[in-house]
Amino acid sequence: MIVWGGSSAGPLNSGGRYAPAPLDLDQDQDGFTACGGDCDDHDSAIHPGATESCNGVDDDCDGIRDNGFLDADGDGFAACGGDCDDADAAVHPGVLELCNGKDDNCNGSVEEGFLDLDGDTANACTDCNDYNPDIHIGAPEVCNGADDNCDGTVDEPLPEICDQVDNDCDSLVDEGFDQDADGVTTCLGDCNDGNPAVHAGAPETCDQLDNDCDTLVDEGFDQDADGVTTCSGDCNDADPTTYPGAVEICDQADNDCNGFIDDANFDQDGDGVSTCFGDCNDADPGAWDYPVEVFDLELSAGAMTGLGWFELGPLIGPGTTYDVTSGALTGAAGLNLPSAVCLQSSGANPYVDSRSNPAVGSGTWYLVRARNSCGIGTYGFATTGTERLIPACP
Repeated sequence: MIVWGGSSAGPLNSGGRYAPAPLDLDQDQDGFTACGGDCDDHDSAIHPGATESCNGVDDDCDGIRDNGFLDADGDGFAACGGDCDDADAAVHPGVLELCNGKDDNCNGSVEEGFLDLDGDTANACTDCNDYNPDIHIGAPEVCNGADDNCDGTVDEPLPEICDQVDNDCDSLVDEGFDQDADGVTTCLGDCNDGNPAVHAGAPETCDQLDNDCDTLVDEGFDQDADGVTTCSGDCNDADPTTYPGAVEICDQADNDCNGFIDDANFDQDGDGVSTCFGDCNDADPGAWDYPVEVFDLELSAGAMTGLGWFELGPLIGPGTTYDVTSGALTGAAGLNLPSAVCLQSSGANPYVDSRSNPAVGSGTWYLVRARNSCGIGTYGFATTGTERLIPACP
């Protein structure tokens, strides 16, 4: 034995020292040597005086296994010591295995060691024909003039079951298991024997049935994996947020497949424009967008001056009204905005100014702004880039 930590001088300069073993060692260091009565000097739990436990071992080295534990059949082995039948003295560990259908030696196997000539795992003890691997106890009885299951009866009629075998020996196989006459029995994969369109291998169709019996219903008809197939009413099988019963959201799509886009709570005023399309006031059917600057002002000269402009109603809603403001031109540059007067604040377009035409050498200017329930537009911007502020038509 090499003991680490020996002399580091001389030929043993590796630090090792050879120490011959004493004649009487305490190998398991339990305080007892083999000479001192330790019956297993490799297990520190086994020595004279140790507590006997029920484990099939002589723990206290008194020559008796499992001393003090019940051995009902008196064969020297307690049940906890490995006796798999403590009511039969002929059954215990180490005994000779017999051909009797029992695990005599308690090793977990029955009748091991007995000849099995046909390799069907049944030995000659139970095999009534050990030259035929199809014949043994537990084998299925078939119509062949032989006692296949070794029960003493030849070709006994059995109830027909779905196993592709002529169980009742009437020359028919699996009769009664193809009620829908689709050529596939329930034992060959027909999961609905009352529907000829349903069986293993049938084409899957969109009918809310598992046509091909693969446990999936209408597979291939739910491309967006939202749980609703096209045959169940999914009107957009590429969008998982769209299917019958889905929550309608403001996304310009018919989420609940009811034929309306962004319905529900997104067009309360019924003006055809939802809040997700920008309806700025969903309580007013006459307004759905904010007023912008009125453009394309036109004048028609005459005794009664006609003023026209681009109609914003189709863009922002029919509830659009217009403020028409006018003022007199002076010799000074620019417009004298504070002198403006409000000519109208209504929806009329064009506006007819019934006032007399300006005198020679003078003039009149006009500005128009739009308004609706979403807000008020602007009179435009001056050349300086600032908005024109006119104290008229509040």
